[in-house]
Amino acid sequence: MSVVAHAAGAELRPVPVRLAVAVLAGFGAAAVANFPMSALPEGEVPKEIALAAVWPDVPESVVPVAGHTVHYLAGILVAIGIELALVATAGLRGVELLVFGWVSVSRLAAGVGAAAFVTILFGAVVLPRVGPGRLADYAERAGSIRLQWTVSAAVYGLAVALLVPALYVLIPV
Repeated sequence: MSVVAHAAGAELRPVPVRLAVAVLAGFGAAAVANFPMSALPEGEVPKEIALAAVWPDVPESVVPVAGHTVHYLAGILVAIGIELALVATAGLRGVELLVFGWVSVSRLAAGVGAAAFVTILFGAVVLPRVGPGRLADYAERAGSIRLQWTVSAAVYGLAVALLVPALYVLIPV
């Protein structure tokens, strides 16, 4: 028997509702991740690298808009993945432990796991594959770009973990 102690009761909602809330939370968390990304020295470069991975011959005139589109779409897809992972593992968790009476430890762990996944994917696959062709000074900047992506991914992971229960409180679903 499972005891649900989630403050916002995400586990009590039907899966389609949970996925819809995940879409909103993913978009919001991607927006929150923009703050450290724009404040750090590399600026929009990580978004442009991610964009070049999915659209190698992107015209320069659409790079800013397309970069944001890829960024927000990735945020939404990762949030859906987190929610699906939580749905799939719901039967394995007997009791949901809460942090500050608000967000479950499993949701925080899923956010951390997702941030680690996208960091490794970007740092080990996307950046080495795309970066040398897009950046003339790739060797000097790769470490800085990876660090910036890691910080932004960590902010995203925490934001998405906190936004889902917040949305359940704010939206009557």
